[in-house]
Amino acid sequence: MKFLVFLFLIAIQHLGCSQNTIESALIHKTSKDSAIVELQLSKTINESRMGLWKNGDYDIYVEISPLEQYLRTSYEDMIRAKREINMNDSVNLQVYKTFAQRYLEAANQLKEAQNGFDLRGLVLYIGNGNEEQKKGNSSIIDGYIKESVMKGDAAVFYKGERIYTLKRRTDADLSMSIIRIYKDHIDNCAYTYFGYINW
Repeated sequence: MKFLVFLFLIAIQHLGCSQNTIESALIHKTSKDSAIVELQLSKTINESRMGLWKNGDYDIYVEISPLEQYLRTSYEDMIRAKREINMNDSVNLQVYKTFAQRYLEAANQLKEAQNGFDLRGLVLYIGNGNEEQKKGNSSIIDGYIKESVMKGDAAVFYKGERIYTLKRRTDADLSMSIIRIYKDHIDNCAYTYFGYINW
């Protein structure tokens, strides 16, 4: 039995490869199914109270008030869900309370925020507390910013210059797609993310 376990462990080491290797191979793969769409960015957005999300050469500004409202609505939804959970389940109650509190604290930070507030400083995540998450760079805020860019609700500066369009390129294979949002060079993206194709 020990011998079989030993062989299994050796096989895993030789067959396995890191996630970075897989992602790198996927990103640089040339796909047969590729589509490029032009994204229109905001031209009339109220720029008096904007939050900044910096991604490399891209400075992305979104209005603070709608983001604050989004966080407050999420907080209220979590509080409502907490009330609907069986009151005997103290673990779930504490989990919802902790998550909801993070949303409320981030919303309160935004209420006091001035123009140019660095959104990467917001500490907002779902899950157990850890020091890495407490540094900011929230994936929840990142997702909100990405959606704002795709809907045209963001002001974007590329290398210091205001731009009004971005390209969204989708490369798809049988099970997955790679989506890149960029100005003029696919190697310099504001966003790169993966999508899955439903059969």
